[in-house]
Amino acid sequence: MDYLTVGCRSLLALLFLASAGGKLRGAGAYRDFVAATGRLAPRFLPTRWAAVAVVVTEIAIAALVAVPATTTAGFLLAAVLLTAFTLAILAALRRDERTPCACFGRSRRRLGGGHVVRNLLLLVVAGLGLAGSASAAAGPADTAGILTAVAAGAAGALLVSLADDFIDLFSPVA
Repeated sequence: MDYLTVGCRSLLALLFLASAGGKLRGAGAYRDFVAATGRLAPRFLPTRWAAVAVVVTEIAIAALVAVPATTTAGFLLAAVLLTAFTLAILAALRRDERTPCACFGRSRRRLGGGHVVRNLLLLVVAGLGLAGSASAAAGPADTAGILTAVAAGAAGALLVSLADDFIDLFSPVA
């Protein structure tokens, strides 16, 4: 059992569930997300369809990485979505579009380099998980090791989902 892969699965499943849940938490949160999608998505994509596709994909990633037989597909889909998010953020920053991203629901934090770094780190997590799932040899599963890996992934997901709040908390007031 590859505990790193288990931790990556836990982190991405919980993070994408939190992301979808934040967007679907209420009418206002979803409206903010759709508006942000309209500002960030390529112009040729219909905004409402793009918003629905993002939420459905996030839920699909969580389900795929949670099931051992579909873990590889989940990591691949996560890498594709994170790459699309990163490219959209970079394009927005190039246009000087600093809208809040509504990544985890309502947010006041404007887009910045931190969002790009966060997504690149999550791409590393998806890559490590993908490499681990592709080379994982079935071995004896140690319950304590699995629980530790799941807990570490959960802690990572919590930190990532609250990163904007932590930045706001420790940023100097302008």
